[in-house]
Amino acid sequence: MRVRKVTAVRIGHRVAGLVVGVVLFATGCATQSPDEPVVDARFGTGDFAVAPVPAWTVDAAALGTVTHSVPFSLPQVPNADAPMLLGLTDGDYSQNPRGLRVLALDPSSGERSWLRDVGPVRQCAEQIDDTILACYGDHRVVYVDVTDGRIVGDIATDFYVYHVRAAGGVGYVSGRSDDMLTSTIHSGTLEDLDARWSASYPSPVPGQPASPAVFPDKGIADVYSSGARQIIDIDTGEPRFVFTGENPLPLGNDLFVTVTRAPDGALREAILDGVGQERTEVPVATVGLSPLPWANLYDSELPRFLGDGAYDAYTGVELWRNPATLENNGGINSAVLAVVGDTVVVRSSETRTFSGIDLGTGRTTWTTPWQDAYWARAGTSDGEHYVFGDYTGMHAIRASDGVMMWSIPWPEGVDPREVSVSETAGVLTVSDRFGSTVWAPSR
Repeated sequence: MRVRKVTAVRIGHRVAGLVVGVVLFATGCATQSPDEPVVDARFGTGDFAVAPVPAWTVDAAALGTVTHSVPFSLPQVPNADAPMLLGLTDGDYSQNPRGLRVLALDPSSGERSWLRDVGPVRQCAEQIDDTILACYGDHRVVYVDVTDGRIVGDIATDFYVYHVRAAGGVGYVSGRSDDMLTSTIHSGTLEDLDARWSASYPSPVPGQPASPAVFPDKGIADVYSSGARQIIDIDTGEPRFVFTGENPLPLGNDLFVTVTRAPDGALREAILDGVGQERTEVPVATVGLSPLPWANLYDSELPRFLGDGAYDAYTGVELWRNPATLENNGGINSAVLAVVGDTVVVRSSETRTFSGIDLGTGRTTWTTPWQDAYWARAGTSDGEHYVFGDYTGMHAIRASDGVMMWSIPWPEGVDPREVSVSETAGVLTVSDRFGSTVWAPSR
């Protein structure tokens, strides 16, 4: 049984970073009073036992220019020593391509690290796997080293670029035909598109449009169409197997999950191994739920939370079941908010409580009343506390016993539905549509 205690070492909460980033882009570059000392905003284990303090904010006048003033979504870099990336373009979402400029800030101090004019692109990869930001237009792929802003690859293609990722010095570029029935995947260096391999694949559902992509974090390439996934060997391009279902997903570590529906409407959920054979049936089948909470979204070693249970990240074996991991608030949803240390923090919208579940045994160890538990979302952890936002403000709960440590109310006039609390590049960030503030531990 592999159950790992989660400390403050962060794998990289990149999806949450995307949400924060969009707000940051709209407001510009960081500012701090010249009379204020520079504060190290990065946090470590146990730092949120006491309430944090605002460290720096983002100033609209310092970043936007006459030519580049429209926000552009960028992922965050997956390590605590990485810069915070902000993007601005010269056109709105209806324009393609758009000229992109990327600004890197020191997330601890807000100071500028570098600025790069990337040129015309349609979008960037949804995730950075190490230090390369991959962006692309219809017939262009460009790679930027986020450590210093250098463009390390700029490739023109003779096919429509659908998706791009980069990891370990390898660029993965996916394309598809005009009729969307044939997909191509190219694996090469950051300068040579096909240096390793390239291959074409028909749609896994004949006659239906397909979408190709490569997921280095999951160790696979795939082609998806209408509930069917063709899994492809990421190292060779050889097809491995096809699996189908209402929500077929890769779980990582060469495991997959699928949900099928019987004629009578009954659902059946199963974990599959690396050749598509069933490994474990999930007793309570659910559709569309994330197997990991937002606060731990890219932690490859945590158990996967499926149905009302936890399953080993490497074997798919059931570890335990606890009905508190699910809630019904207009539909069955995951109640898991975060894994902090050796505790799974869950919420209940029905009983208006938080609870802690022992990560190793699945036993509920504490329950804390909380009026706005329904509103708790995203958030982050310092390895001992879960920091989150709800309808009234930002709060921290101690994961070991459920004690609320502190609360900071939202300023007057803030719409709590628009506020995001998350980790971005190793710092705690609170954002809404008007701007963003980095909060530092009280040291």
